[in-house]
Formats: sequence, structure tokens, C-alpha cells
Amino acid sequence: IMAGDTWDDISIAERAGENANGVFFSAFFDASDTSNEAGVEFVKGFREYVAADSTRIENNGGTSDAISSVTPCGYDAYMAAYNALLKAQSLDGEAIRDALAGLEVEGLVTGDLKFDENGDAIKSIAINTYVDGAVKWTETLGSDGKVVSKAE
Repeated sequence: IMAGDTWDDISIAERAGENANGVFFSAFFDASDTSNEAGVEFVKGFREYVAADSTRIENNGGTSDAISSVTPCGYDAYMAAYNALLKAQSLDGEAIRDALAGLEVEGLVTGDLKFDENGDAIKSIAINTYVDGAVKWTETLGSDGKVVSKAE
């Protein structure tokens, strides 16, 4: 079974248990990846933020360690909008849209960001699976769909 990119949410593994074993899914962020300084800093800050409050821990699946890839993607979306506003130097919707379409930002939490002619982000993705209730990385595909790295 191949699932979408929100399947790295810890609640899915908790609810599905062994039934999730062998489900493969894409993700745009791996909290264990230390190759991106911005990602490392985000993981550290996010975990500290969650660990500081019992309600945040509860809302994060009962742990301060889990980071669903939608969280850093949301942060990077905010940073993309911020950078588009800076580039546009305007609050005009068309100017912001045009700035966003041509935006190239390096060093975001999920990596560098730019968009293709359809407005889709050009990014690499990780392919993960579940093994005994835990997310396991299997390989990373580049924006061209070719394998960049693979688990041993």
C-alpha cells in the first residue's frame, strides 16, 4: 500500500498498530536527518517547545520527540510567504503571487525551495514505511524522481 505524505503522523501508527506494517508513504522531512542545519535547529526548537508543556506533549501524540512532516512544511510555507512579501515589496495580491511564483529560497527547514511552471514545489521526498509501529526511512528521491539515497 502506498499512502500520502501525512502518514508520518504518530497517531496513525498508534491506531493501526501492526496493520500499518509495510505501508509506504512519502514525506518531505526527516527529523533524524542532520545534513540540513536549518532542519536540525527546527527539530531542536520544536522538541523543546513541545516538551515545555504537558498539553503540547499530549497534543503531539504523548511525546515531544515526534515531528510530523506537515509541521516543518507549514513553517516553510510561512517562510515562503514572508520571502515573497519581501521580494514583492508590496501588499498587492498580484505582486505577491508573481514574487512567489519566481521565488527561490535556500536553507529552509525542509531544504531549498523553488517552484515549477505549474506552481508545484520542486523538492526531494523521502519514502518511508512502518515497522512495528515506528516510521522507518527507506529511500530519498530527488525532484527528478531518481533515487538519491537508500537505506541499507
